Amino acid sequence: MKEDLYISLLQKELSGGLAPEERASLDSWLAGSPEHLRIAQSVRKAWELSGGFKQDVELDMEADFEKIRRRIAQVEKAPARVVPLHIRWALRVAAAIVLLLMGPYLVKKFLQPDVPSEVVLTGDQPRSEAVALVDGSRVFLNANSRLTYFVAAGGKERRVKLEGEAFFDVARDESKPFVVETPSGEVTVLGTSFSVQERPDGTSIEVEVASGKVKLQPKGGSSHLILVKNEKGIFYKQENKLEKTDDPGLNDLAWHTRRLNFQNTSLKDALAAINRLYQVEVKTNNPATENCPLTVTFDQKNLDTVLATLQALLGAQLEKQADGSYLLTGGRCE
Repeated sequence: MKEDLYISLLQKELSGGLAPEERASLDSWLAGSPEHLRIAQSVRKAWELSGGFKQDVELDMEADFEKIRRRIAQVEKAPARVVPLHIRWALRVAAAIVLLLMGPYLVKKFLQPDVPSEVVLTGDQPRSEAVALVDGSRVFLNANSRLTYFVAAGGKERRVKLEGEAFFDVARDESKPFVVETPSGEVTVLGTSFSVQERPDGTSIEVEVASGKVKLQPKGGSSHLILVKNEKGIFYKQENKLEKTDDPGLNDLAWHTRRLNFQNTSLKDALAAINRLYQVEVKTNNPATENCPLTVTFDQKNLDTVLATLQALLGAQLEKQADGSYLLTGGRCE
């Protein structure tokens, strides 16, 4: 059973012994399916209920396995009954946890109803694959960002906490609003796609809507903005001011779309966008070229292609520095 491997990784995570390469494998598996999140929820719940697997009861492994075996047999032999997939899945995971955790007390607690459990995702690079939430929503997390969410989809709302930037594609459910909570405010939707960015310095929160309708509300405030497709809302924390624009930046979502569109954009601004997307530092030593207008589109291009194009457009030379940065030298405006 493939789940055994990841249950073992979850156990190592909880005990503090997970290696970096194992962390990457576990994160990728968790992001792949809501079912994987439910498995993680059950393992973490079992850990919490057992006090970190410190057992104070006498082990009787044969009896434990016999209980699991009998319950599986009862489900499989039940006549004219449709057995939900999540029941079979739960029994399989229960058996795996018995193997790993070894304790009748833990098995008993594991078979009780689910309780909410939090999952935290972080990364130093943008996620090219979506994180699948239990409700069917998808999240793309930008670099140096942190997302916290509940595995169990209960309650009157679907709530996640965000530090940094993420793009959300929310599954529609009018009975349960989807709420993104940041240190500065909250974004509430029913079903839509949008990006949320909390500035690293905490000075503002920006929301850009790709589809649907979104409400941006400062934390603790009563005023709010209603945003629709192609609108952008900004809350400036120090000034306590909300601002709406229907002209969002061309490249605000480049980290997610991997597409850069420059239309008479100055080299200075273009380099800033390139640096943000590719997580590098490209600069010029020629002040005369900083305001050179660039009109070019890069769609899913790698950094080498982008830099080679800049060289050709400017007639400049490119040098890679010892610290890993790039320097454009010479060049001129066309």
